[in-house]
Amino acid sequence: MEMHSRQSLYEIHGISIERRRPRLVARLLTARIAVFMTKVKRTIEAELAIRRAMTELAEMDDHMLRDLGLHRSDIEGRLRGSE
Repeated sequence: MEMHSRQSLYEIHGISIERRRPRLVARLLTARIAVFMTKVKRTIEAELAIRRAMTELAEMDDHMLRDLGLHRSDIEGRLRGSE
């Protein structure tokens, strides 16, 4: 029985192995992390904007809120889009 190297077996039988390219994998991973971090940043910015608006509206008196068509209990729901 002949002993063949792994490479020669692949050549004889026409088997091809795709070797992982570490740089490509690293680039893809880096790109995914960047996309994730961008989404996290946007989510945090949106939350901070909502909180600033809630604070601003909470400082208004009931007459000013009524002029805007809001009740004090509606502020958070309206800003978050649940109402």
